[in-house]
Amino acid sequence: AQIARAQALLRGPAAELDAYRRLEARLERAKAALEGIEKLETYDSALYLRLGRAFQEQGGDWEAALAFVRVLEGAADAPERIPAHLGLVRAYAEAGRVAKADEAAACFAEAHPGHDLVLQALYTAVMAAQERGDLPGMLRLLDRADGMAGAAELREVLMITHAQALLGAGRPDEARDKATACLTTHPGGRFAEDASYLQAMAFMLAGRQQQAAEAIMAHLTKYPHGKYEADAQYRLAAAHYAMEESAEAVARTEAWLREYPADHPQRGEVLALQGDACAGLGQIDDAIASYRRALDEPLSDELLGYVLDELTRHYQARREFDEAVAMWEAFARERPDHPFVINAAYWIGRIRVREGRLDEAQARVAEIAGRHLADPEMDGVERLLGELAGMLTRPLRSGADGRKSEPPTTDHIAMRTEELLLGEAEMIAPTARARVVFVQAEVAALRNEPDVQAERFDRLAAEFPLEALPAGVLGRLGDHLQASGRLAEAQACYERIVAQHARSIFADFGFTGLGELALVEGRVGEALDHFNAAIDRAGARFKLREATLGRARALLALEQLDAAGELYEQIAGNRQWRGEATAESVHSLGEILARRGGRENLAQAQAHFQRVYISYRRFIPWVARAYLSSAETFERLGQFPEAAATLREMLRDERLATRPESVTARERLAQLEGQGLARAGGGG
Repeated sequence: AQIARAQALLRGPAAELDAYRRLEARLERAKAALEGIEKLETYDSALYLRLGRAFQEQGGDWEAALAFVRVLEGAADAPERIPAHLGLVRAYAEAGRVAKADEAAACFAEAHPGHDLVLQALYTAVMAAQERGDLPGMLRLLDRADGMAGAAELREVLMITHAQALLGAGRPDEARDKATACLTTHPGGRFAEDASYLQAMAFMLAGRQQQAAEAIMAHLTKYPHGKYEADAQYRLAAAHYAMEESAEAVARTEAWLREYPADHPQRGEVLALQGDACAGLGQIDDAIASYRRALDEPLSDELLGYVLDELTRHYQARREFDEAVAMWEAFARERPDHPFVINAAYWIGRIRVREGRLDEAQARVAEIAGRHLADPEMDGVERLLGELAGMLTRPLRSGADGRKSEPPTTDHIAMRTEELLLGEAEMIAPTARARVVFVQAEVAALRNEPDVQAERFDRLAAEFPLEALPAGVLGRLGDHLQASGRLAEAQACYERIVAQHARSIFADFGFTGLGELALVEGRVGEALDHFNAAIDRAGARFKLREATLGRARALLALEQLDAAGELYEQIAGNRQWRGEATAESVHSLGEILARRGGRENLAQAQAHFQRVYISYRRFIPWVARAYLSSAETFERLGQFPEAAATLREMLRDERLATRPESVTARERLAQLEGQGLARAGGGG
């Protein structure tokens, strides 16, 4: 499967070709190992076991698994079966095949119930899943290990690991129960302190701050100088802030900063919390001072972004624009390669535009964007280029004489874009030139020039190889090609995103686009997988509406009516998505009711269809479908005159005259009239 994916990328750079060759060589080695194993048919289980262990020591997990399977296929009473079971679980786990490791562990437990090595095998698989960041796999394995017999120390390790995994999965109540069970079963164990603190953290994650504070105090009483002391004091301050006790939070953060050393790794977190608490008290000067001190400490990217945004918000509220710009300028200067340099340019441009300094804003945003213009992996550039497009189309201010300047032409803006973004180095970089064309397409969209926008996207497709295009450009280009009916080209764009930019903030363009294409082609199960990936894996930052709607369509096509109905209800009730998605959702909810049948459901379905053609008349395709669905529902209810009246009303709407549904409506109306059912009292 890996080779097949690599072959699809053979047009790519040398690194991808190298990956393909390495995979081919890996497969050849595995085949050779299998041939060697198959020649050993006359040898006993002991040799297969030794062979598997030798492969495993050399990192050949696939080959090791083949050898261990041969042991298990051999004599039922061979003493090597137990270590082979253990080796097989380990081989699958270290090869990253967590589901296979789980299956092998289940076979081990079934074959040798109660054996100590079963728990050891599961522990090995759990640790391998943890190293790979496979939290669902970890939880499956830990569920299987729960309650199994084995060494007390190993059971304690698995119990505390289970509690931590549940907390990481956002299941705080289950995590707390597991930590409590660990303390009950092993009150004086190695991980008693960890279990005690985890109970408090579970309360905090569940939003039960009062109970969290009480649990933290109880923990500190039992472990006053334990390994979680500093974190516990910080979390205690955070709990008071969450309970809107900002003064207590400030006091506790001040005490923390006095108590713990200046190089403590959590100092930045504590200062950021102190800034929040001061802001909660209206002490904005103190809040700004705390946030600024936090910037001098090591911070995670998430917290760094939060602190910078809070400072920007406070500076803007106080109209201290120069301070905000100076902060972001310093950040861009001191950390030129940090991803947040994109945020710096964004805010500098926004603030300068707000002050009316448009040329300065354009130049500064273009200068910072230009540092990364040729790098297709720096996908935050597209956000910045969208901001630049907005600046380029912004109406010019009146001159000193009060007269407005003529708006710039499309050609003038195109030249200005190239002037701002393309230096000598960028002129020869295909990614940089593609991004300039992308900005021009964005400008055309903002100026409501669809023909110009389409021409720019067609240029992107014709002049630039896919490997030169960043994920954000690929996503928009794929959508343009799909709307133009160039489905194969669109699919290539989406596949490139999924294969090469799966961690990009624009990854949901790829998954959603592939889902929509699969749905059109009738590959419903595959489509559902893509839509799920867009939401669950990629986070659906830009395509949440489309991915949710696609998921609902797929579920409806699979006759999973309850799940589909739940999603359509969410879409119909989302005010930000009002429009065609609402019309489709209301119609689909009616379709679900109609499929369930029964007079009550049919009557409710009728109300949904009528709501579409009365309230959502702008969306002609759904109006046409709703009329037909309404007429069909009247017929199922035995109300034939009402069905005929609905069809006549539909045919009077000139906007629907060219719709294919109108042909169906005429044919059905003629049938009803021919059967004498179209008038009141006729045959019902």
